[in-house]
Formats: sequence, structure tokens, C-alpha cells
Amino acid sequence: MLAMIEYINDCLGEAYTDIYPSNYDDILMNEAKPDLPICFLLSLGSDPTGQLDIIAKKRKIDFKPISMG
Repeated sequence: MLAMIEYINDCLGEAYTDIYPSNYDDILMNEAKPDLPICFLLSLGSDPTGQLDIIAKKRKIDFKPISMG
């Protein structure tokens, strides 16, 4: 896994392996629209709910997560 991350960083840049980029909430807010869902590709054990809740509170948005699993 570490070798794969290093290879991707060398070839494409760290933006492709950064878990939470510094502008994560700006990316979500600028890309998301009411008629365009956001899709997360997750690995086992990962959960973006906490981060999304923080963003929603910061921007005073009503956040209603739905568990799909």
C-alpha cells in the first residue's frame, strides 16, 4: 500500500492520494447541486459522515445522512 501511494505521488502528485485536501469542503460545496448527488468511493472501515457533518454545521446546512449499509 505504501509503495502504491508513493508511486501515485511520484507520477500524478499528492493531490491524488490526499485523504482530506485542505479545500475539501470548498470542493464539495462548489461541485454539489440539489439535483446532482455526491458519490463517495470508500474502503472498508472509512466513513465520511463526521467530516460532512462538520461542513454542514459550518455552513448552516441541514444534513440528513442515510445509511446504505
